[in-house]
Parts: sequence; structure tokens; C-alpha cells
Amino acid sequence: MSQSVRRVVTGTDEEGQAGVVSDGPARVHAIGRPGMALADIWATSQTPPPITPAEPDPVKEELDFAILTRGTRFRILDSVPGGEGDEPWMHRTETIDYAYVIEGEMCLLLDKGVEVVLREGDTVVQRGTNHAWVNRSSARCRMIFVMIGGEFSEELSGGEPFSADELKASLRKE
Repeated sequence: MSQSVRRVVTGTDEEGQAGVVSDGPARVHAIGRPGMALADIWATSQTPPPITPAEPDPVKEELDFAILTRGTRFRILDSVPGGEGDEPWMHRTETIDYAYVIEGEMCLLLDKGVEVVLREGDTVVQRGTNHAWVNRSSARCRMIFVMIGGEFSEELSGGEPFSADELKASLRKE
């Protein structure tokens, strides 16, 4: 990432007092092209998540694209402009994703050739649809993603299932 992402995590000590459990840079994973990176901030495995005085860091391990049915993930993406001819990875996740463009511009690709250009300050609520992200601008883009695990309704349950392993392989092949 072009600038580090500071992550402060709070907890409760033995005396019941609030405090800082950790304060430092978020774990950053290089993905795809050089200059493309994903910072993992936090994840939960269920909703509502249990809140304990302290817990192991849920994102300290290898990058994981799986979202549990009742889980959440909070991430920050830095994306450099895409190379010409690069095929964006269309995928569909069983999640509701809240995405916010902090800086730059990103193109959301949907079925039937639909493209939505998102600029600084824009948001999108991505509701389990087939999609891809591509930076077609001339500058870096930084986005925040909050992903919430869900369940497709019967009407939406068909279609190509999301493969976290396939996504991971496609992002690391370059």
C-alpha cells in the first residue's frame, strides 16, 4: 500500500477497564498486479459476534476470501490502474458488501456489460450480484469494504458459486 493503514484494537482488562489491545499497521497482502494490495482490518465469524475482554487477532493469518454465512470482514483495497487486456474476475459472493471510495476512481462491472464508475465519496451496496472491480483511471484508487455474510433467497440460489480458492489463485498468478 502506498500508505500504511493504522489499526487500533480495544479490549477490556482484568479490572473491567477499557484499553488498547494492539496499535500498529494492519496486515497488508499484495494481490494481482504490482501496486495492488488489500489490508485486512477485522473479521467476525458470527452475528451477533461475541464480545470478550480480548481475543486472538482474526486476520493475522494468510489472506482469506471466504466469508462465513454469519460473519463479517472489514478491508481496505488499494488498486493501481489496470493493464490493458487484463480480464477482470467476475464473481458472486453470498454477501452484502458496503463499499466506499476514499480516493480515486473504480469501475464496478456487472452482467450485460453494465459499468458503474465510482469516484471519491461514492458508495455502493453490492447485494450478492455477479460483479468485478477494475481501475480504469490513471491513478491509484483506495476503497473501504465491509462485507456481511448472508444467504441467497430461493430465487437467487442458482448460478455460479463463488470460489475463494479460485479468486485467490487468479489474484496471485501475476
